[in-house]
Amino acid sequence: PGHWSAHLAVNHWRSPRLQLGTARINAHGAPGLQGQARLELQALAMEGARLNRASLEIEGTPARHELRAELEAPLRPPPWVETWIARRQMSGSRARLHLSGQWQALGEEDGAAAAYRWQTRLHTLSLGALDSPESADWLHASDLELQLLASAGGRVEALRLAPGRLRLPGTALRWSEARWQADPAEIAFLGQLEPIAVAPVLAQLQPDMGWSGDLQIGADLLYRHVGGRTEADIVLERRSGDLNASDPGQVLSGVRQLPLGLSDLRLGVAAREGRWYFTQALAGRQLGEMATALGVESSPAALWPRPGDALSGVSQVRVATLGAWGAWVPPGWRLAGTLAASAQFGGTLADPQITGRMEGEQLGARHVVQGVHVRDGRLLLLFEGDQARIEHAEFQAGQGTLRLSGQARLGQTPQADLTWVAQQFQVLGQLDRKLVTSGQAQMSWRGQALELRGKLKVDEGLFDFSKSNAPTLDDDVIVLDTLPGTTSPSARSANGRGLPTARINLGLDLGSRLTLRGRGLETLLRGTLNLTSTADGRPHLTGQVSVERGTYAAYGQKLEIDRGLVSFTGPIEDPRLDIFAIRSGLDIKVGVAVTGTALNPRVRLASEPSMSDTERLSWLLLGRASEGLGQADTELLQRAALALLMGEGEGVTDVLVRNLGLTDLA
Repeated sequence: PGHWSAHLAVNHWRSPRLQLGTARINAHGAPGLQGQARLELQALAMEGARLNRASLEIEGTPARHELRAELEAPLRPPPWVETWIARRQMSGSRARLHLSGQWQALGEEDGAAAAYRWQTRLHTLSLGALDSPESADWLHASDLELQLLASAGGRVEALRLAPGRLRLPGTALRWSEARWQADPAEIAFLGQLEPIAVAPVLAQLQPDMGWSGDLQIGADLLYRHVGGRTEADIVLERRSGDLNASDPGQVLSGVRQLPLGLSDLRLGVAAREGRWYFTQALAGRQLGEMATALGVESSPAALWPRPGDALSGVSQVRVATLGAWGAWVPPGWRLAGTLAASAQFGGTLADPQITGRMEGEQLGARHVVQGVHVRDGRLLLLFEGDQARIEHAEFQAGQGTLRLSGQARLGQTPQADLTWVAQQFQVLGQLDRKLVTSGQAQMSWRGQALELRGKLKVDEGLFDFSKSNAPTLDDDVIVLDTLPGTTSPSARSANGRGLPTARINLGLDLGSRLTLRGRGLETLLRGTLNLTSTADGRPHLTGQVSVERGTYAAYGQKLEIDRGLVSFTGPIEDPRLDIFAIRSGLDIKVGVAVTGTALNPRVRLASEPSMSDTERLSWLLLGRASEGLGQADTELLQRAALALLMGEGEGVTDVLVRNLGLTDLA
């Protein structure tokens, strides 16, 4: 008597909010609320959440019980967790839980318990990948003791953890005190983060940087809010070792690793009697020195500083060589120069006031592949309250200079105004791509609105696209994932922030020394263009570009461009074309005409006066009319065939003529 059992099976349940493959429930019990129950689920989907498998087993009584649970789901951790634990494209996650506990009634009110205490021993708690062993879990704990106090209505009133250890990727969290209480409010935690080897973590986050070394960092954690007062002492600091970064700029000299020479690395937060202290220190032979000390006046009872709390403090920065920070800039770029800054802070956390200055000498940036080489830069930036002003900023490239001026307002409503003046400033300096420009432009930023206006002129330029570009992936190659530490375009657009709204009004004067060369074309470009932006932020280009003293190699001939106009009426990628290239030295004009648009061009033989295509081809290839060609037909076919074979490049006959020192051979 008193024994009972229950069995339930569900197969293929479908509803608008719930889909279930299978469910099995088996339970049995005995007198005295003694029992055992087991639940198994397969292929559960409910409002976007999915479970591959779930099992739950409970046995015992409410007073003394044991629970085992296991979940498997296609859910993956955030990308940074996958990177941290050196696992990519995991098939899913699993969780395991095994505990034993007991409920105990405390006190009595009106014949019922006034409160309850639940004491449990957490035998196992783990979270990891489906296809990984337990030793590779990114969260694991065992033999933890937990005590929970709840009111008669089921509200949790207090939690207390006995001293224990939680294993994390590459480290572990230990504590000797961990408790929380609702009323009166109390929080207390005292523990340590065991030393972490930094180089393997950075190598996962930035695989191209070649991180190595034996640097280890750890943390001491103390936070108490007891008796209406908060006390904190949290320190993350270097325990031992150094860090090395790859230095591609020194590969030729045999130096592939650059030791940072770290002697100090520290972040700290402390609180005493309502006074909060935030400190930062970084020192290294290559990185320089940075130190910051901030104080915040808050209420002694505040759990954390509030936006309106008063702020004070100082900061000092000295970087002996910016080149040592090259590991943190995009690949291919090199920095140079020295930087020093000092600042004093005031105001509030929500509206900080800064007084100080930042100075840079011999500043430079270089990208060999792109042909960018900025050098001999000087910068003086002043901070006054919530204002920042460029007192002096000048950079050199080629034989020219670039000067910057402007100011910005910091705080809750940031805004900035920047003006730059270029005088024969070399933007690009490659053999096949060169651009020297002069002009002035202003940029204004107000919240999410960006405005750019000005006028620029090309002093000298060359764009030679006859050389092969860097290799690219074939059209049938699909990239499924990005590198660690990067964000795909779709993810960037999904973050809801995106780029600010831009309004552009920029005048472009191509000058008289802009050369375009490649694929049979060599010409000077002249004209004026106006670059604006549409309401949806797309660039809009208007104006006309003309071709001067241009030649074009086609049909085995070097044709002179008699008329060349490219008209922009909006979309940058689809200007209108009106080009007529003719063979020189003839009494008539005959050649190739290109009309239409860049995306839909129409290429045809043309002449003045008009004639048949056969006549045009004869004049173009042979320099005479088609009457009486005779055996010359063979030559015509040979020349036309040769033109088709050589395509846009230089033909065999062109190479022979050039090597002989001749300008024309017929």
